[in-house]
Amino acid sequence: MGSKQIGSKCNKSDKVPTNIKQVLDFTSQDKYTLENLNLCTVTGIQIGINSSIDKDIIKENNNDKNIVDSSAPPVINFNQGNSGVLPDIDEIGINNYAQCFCFLEVEELKKKSEGIIIEFGEYAFGNPNDFGVEKTFYPSKKGGLRLYVVNLQTFENNCRLARIKCKIYKNEILEDILYGISKEHKWRFEFYDRKTQNSSDFAAVLLDYLQILNYEICKGSVDDIPNKLLSVLNK
Repeated sequence: MGSKQIGSKCNKSDKVPTNIKQVLDFTSQDKYTLENLNLCTVTGIQIGINSSIDKDIIKENNNDKNIVDSSAPPVINFNQGNSGVLPDIDEIGINNYAQCFCFLEVEELKKKSEGIIIEFGEYAFGNPNDFGVEKTFYPSKKGGLRLYVVNLQTFENNCRLARIKCKIYKNEILEDILYGISKEHKWRFEFYDRKTQNSSDFAAVLLDYLQILNYEICKGSVDDIPNKLLSVLNK
């Protein structure tokens, strides 16, 4: 782990134009609203990966249904703060036993070295985020998908297992991206499934929509990346 790896694809001849150019005011915390964030233009994405699994998986791997908790807490907790021990770190890519959270690089927050965390999980509406950021935005009052603004360095420090930086083909405002990734999926708490619609699945759908041009593994190695993400990155 630790060595940088590069993945790239064929260059695409066309560029999606940025149709909306609007100056947004983020001079104070009071200016951070979901409505304003929705108008931010996304110019890149980074994926953070931590070794974290839920209690059901812990029980399965320990073959003990009476187990209460096992923990070697990652910085980012998973499933309402329940953290667990990864049974075998070599199985992350195979079994997708990892928590993925996405850092959107946006044009309007670049000068402040900030970006938007977007993630999906068993997050009830109103739950605080794991970064300790005051404002957490939930597009749905039923929870599941959430967003909040963090400093880039803070995000990088919280990527315990792996971090991937991607260049994207689509530069769209966040509102259009949320609409695009929700056409075939419902990102509400009630539709979370730890095997078929978890944080890795969300990150894979988001990456696929943004159309990755190339990527760099800035931390960790290819073995630390869930297969669901690798299949999109290497399309």
